Amino acid sequence: MVKKNQEGLKAYHLIVAENRLHHYREKVLVRLGNEIRERGWTQKEAAEYLAVSQPRISDVVTGKSHKFTLDKALEMAIAMDIPVTLDLNPSLPQGRSLTSDTEFECHQSILFYSDIIDHNPDDSTAYARRARAHWHLGQLEDAKNDYLRSAELDPGRSGPRSNLVIIYQKLGEYENALREVDHLQAHFPDESFDANLGLVLVDLERYDEALVAYEKAIKADPVRPGPHWNRAQLFEKLGQKRDALLDYQAVLRLDPTYQRAQQALEQLVESSD
Repeated sequence: MVKKNQEGLKAYHLIVAENRLHHYREKVLVRLGNEIRERGWTQKEAAEYLAVSQPRISDVVTGKSHKFTLDKALEMAIAMDIPVTLDLNPSLPQGRSLTSDTEFECHQSILFYSDIIDHNPDDSTAYARRARAHWHLGQLEDAKNDYLRSAELDPGRSGPRSNLVIIYQKLGEYENALREVDHLQAHFPDESFDANLGLVLVDLERYDEALVAYEKAIKADPVRPGPHWNRAQLFEKLGQKRDALLDYQAVLRLDPTYQRAQQALEQLVESSD
């Protein structure tokens, strides 16, 4: 069992690392695409300047970041004299969270993906990525509309609808959030959406049901720190400090970079002294 958990944890961290690298690549490609458009270059002109093929430029301006390595994307950005800063020690409030995008980067993403959508209104990925930028800027209605469109265009992906649950929760549209969870559970039975469900149930003050949802989320994916963090927060809210402490410790075992968990654990210990 220990070996299985270790293998699962390793796989989780590899997935997190790959997601982070993809996010960095996407940031660079967004800047590249916007710069090409702002200079008024055709794809042929950009390809000649960067000494790459025209299909490579097409991949840039259509947001195909998965087709690039990070070093190639950086090489192209530097060649276009785009300032590049790589922060190897970012201050991420939720450990492995990707929500460190600056306001400028979010606006750049909205500009970039809006241009893609103007040229291809059926690009579900562009809607989803623009939705994420709107979300980070607090533009929740815009995020909701983009996730809805992305889900409509690509009903076989659970991601847009899973994010919709949280958007509905933040907007206080709890009936829509619960309806979305029901849809996800019916159409994606091999995936777990209990962590998102728990957040909705907490807002509705259905705490016992929320605890059950978090327990299911932990059993479904025991190497993810998020459900432990959410349950710890609920335990603290209910005054169950020992249970909260155990969950905060579980978060830090799974992800020692989870700064909010470390801070919450220290505060909880101090308040218990």
